[in-house]
Amino acid sequence: MLAVANYVLEHFYYGQFVRDGKPEGELRLLAQSAGVTPEQVAEAVQQALVPPLVESPTGSWALVRGKKTIPFIMVQSQLGEAGQSVLHFVLMPVDVLRAMGGNLKAMMSLVLADMPAYEKQGDTLDTVTLPQVEPQTAEAQIDDILALMSFTRNRTDTIESLLAGIVQGVPIVVQNAPPNLEERVTFVQGLLAFLPPSARNPLSYNPIMHAIAAFRRAFYPNYPALVLDTGYLFYCALFAAALGLALERATRRLEA
Repeated sequence: MLAVANYVLEHFYYGQFVRDGKPEGELRLLAQSAGVTPEQVAEAVQQALVPPLVESPTGSWALVRGKKTIPFIMVQSQLGEAGQSVLHFVLMPVDVLRAMGGNLKAMMSLVLADMPAYEKQGDTLDTVTLPQVEPQTAEAQIDDILALMSFTRNRTDTIESLLAGIVQGVPIVVQNAPPNLEERVTFVQGLLAFLPPSARNPLSYNPIMHAIAAFRRAFYPNYPALVLDTGYLFYCALFAAALGLALERATRRLEA
């Protein structure tokens, strides 16, 4: 029997110190594994500083795209027993997510029921391991789609709006989402089953999507515009202007 390999991932904790049973100070680096760099910490905090979900025992949980030093970031945000804010960041390489094939439930093993509390900056952490899993089967994707339709009460317009937000890279807030972590992950997997990764690339060729993302980025500098490519937008605008001028010149000659 062949042994199943595990993925070894770097991670760090970020939050408040706890002293005399009370949270103290601003959010800061609490502890990290040996392979985490200061640049990665800064980028993860900038891109994925999500607020805790008070109603959920495990807090909030997200998978966020990085920018320069980190491809993707898995983050869990929680309020500790002393009321301190604690975030757990796990650095996710692209090949790990690609191997999952949309099976996000595999990452639930990284979600902690209780975050550790720190009175001072901790020692170097051991890396975390993620068991290797198979991509979702067609039957599992159908189950997730059916669950999504149940969550949305078969409102296809709601599902279409959510898919449009995912394609455009718009942060989505879902009201009355399932409180249970596994149900929330099933909710997201149902959306991903509707929109396979191969569908996103052709849609990103629409320059209007890039213009909308650039407009939003102008108002919100930290807006995570995942499909924004200002160079592509510039050349599309330049081509459209050149084509318009050429057609205008050709029309003028015909009228003369």
